[in-house]
Amino acid sequence: MSNFSKALDKIISKEQGASQAQNISLGAAGDHQRAFEYEDRVTSRRLEASQGIKKMYQPRLYTERELNSLRFVLADEKAVEQRAALEELRNQIADGNAAVGKTVLITSPIDSPAVSVFSRNLASILTTDESVTAILIDMVNTKESLQLTDSLKQPGVRDFVQDDSLSVKDVIYPTGIQRMRIIPTGSGLAQMGELLRTTRMRVLLKDVTRRYRERYTIIIAPPINSVSDVELLNEYADQIILAVPYSKTMKRDVIRAMGKLEKTKFLGTVMLDVIEKFKTPLDRLGLG
Repeated sequence: MSNFSKALDKIISKEQGASQAQNISLGAAGDHQRAFEYEDRVTSRRLEASQGIKKMYQPRLYTERELNSLRFVLADEKAVEQRAALEELRNQIADGNAAVGKTVLITSPIDSPAVSVFSRNLASILTTDESVTAILIDMVNTKESLQLTDSLKQPGVRDFVQDDSLSVKDVIYPTGIQRMRIIPTGSGLAQMGELLRTTRMRVLLKDVTRRYRERYTIIIAPPINSVSDVELLNEYADQIILAVPYSKTMKRDVIRAMGKLEKTKFLGTVMLDVIEKFKTPLDRLGLG
């Protein structure tokens, strides 16, 4: 090859390298631009959602005394660790996109009022973002959950499933937490396990979980080891949490419960220690 050809090859090679570098630079700039545009769209959507959410009917808000009585973890120095654990769990659920609501299934290996207390606290933490709402679908009829609404004798999940005249809006009630709603268990003698396979239950769950993009739905399910067909709720969940009363649950019960949950949606376990006399609802909340 002549000296002229070698020199020409070097020039061409140098120009190709510069062109490739320019393309890489332009590609990076394009990626940044697309990222900014995406963030702008998300911000705009969240702003629009928050404006609409502000119009939600809110009869009243709980006082601090009521929040303590209802076992909510407050944002004060008495519950720093519990609050931080709940916020960490909220971030795991949001997975970088807090503006898009998800459906979270919460169940337990054994029956415990601590599960309802934990679920309401999780819903409350989720609603600290003014661009989202949360709704609890309570399938566990406990005193802990009944306290959240003044409509103790009003229809809920059981009533909707058994009464075709009821619409979904007839069983949704405000709580004293801003942007947080609840569908109580309701009345009736039918066991929840008997209702989970019904068409009306599917109607309720599909309507609530799909209606609003910015809504987080928390399904408080009966103990999966003792109530039949709870595993059917896997279908409706984006994420699943197993709430374990730490000092009261045998290891074999935890293993059995986890075997019934859909592994691809399983977020983890929350260990709950609940003592009789406490100022905050969760003596220990660990994420595993």
